Amino acid sequence: MNDADVDAVAQRLCILLRENRKDFFVEPEQHYNDHRDIASLISDYKAAKNMFWKAFIGLAVVGGLVLALIGVSAHR
Repeated sequence: MNDADVDAVAQRLCILLRENRKDFFVEPEQHYNDHRDIASLISDYKAAKNMFWKAFIGLAVVGGLVLALIGVSAHR
């Protein structure tokens, strides 16, 4: 294939893409809003994960204190 053939194929491909644009065209505003929604979901996920770990560590600390108090009170 020479350069002229490649150019002819590229031009024909561009014409076909423009003609069939509606088949795979993504509306720019909807695409932008989808990305904002995904960013919001990721932010919510990170916040939930952070809250989970804070609660888990807090419960572990409280549980350790309760076990220590039980041990101290049982030893008396």
